[in-house]
Amino acid sequence: MQAAKLQTELILTLADFEAQAESCMSPMAHGYIVGGAADELTLRANSEDWRRIRVCPRVLVDVSEISLQTEILGQRFEMPILLAPAAFHRLCHGDGELATIAGANEGGAAFVLSSFSTESVEDIAALAQHPLWFQLYFQKDKGLTQQTVQDAKPCALPWIRRCWDSGTARAATSFSCRKISNCPT
Repeated sequence: MQAAKLQTELILTLADFEAQAESCMSPMAHGYIVGGAADELTLRANSEDWRRIRVCPRVLVDVSEISLQTEILGQRFEMPILLAPAAFHRLCHGDGELATIAGANEGGAAFVLSSFSTESVEDIAALAQHPLWFQLYFQKDKGLTQQTVQDAKPCALPWIRRCWDSGTARAATSFSCRKISNCPT
């Protein structure tokens, strides 16, 4: 059972966001989102790496004309922010990736759509106002992989990121498939 909406005015840190999100999600969805594969070594290492990054504020600098525009792999971006591919957005929001692309559009961010999206590439591409890329997981069934690429072609996506790391269901310590049927993979 889901609780009330997030109280965004109370969110100051990622930890604040995670604490509030837990109260708005099912235990299965929350475990899937915050968990990592196997013993979660990579998840912890990534978190530690982010903690080491420091912002170096510059004061007394002319900011009357600034631009975040950049080019990534030959494509122009208004700002260098891409929403990373993540599966099953509908676990977190009833509108799934439709809500995500609406937020990306509003915030001016690009979006990398997951192969395991709960919405079609065509529907997301029709709504995208900023660069849209696609993450392609190669499937055991080569025909399914080829069909996925064919479905994405009419959307004129400039980049398809190939992935080989999702061959089996994710085993995570914070996400127990023993108690849940229909575990996401």
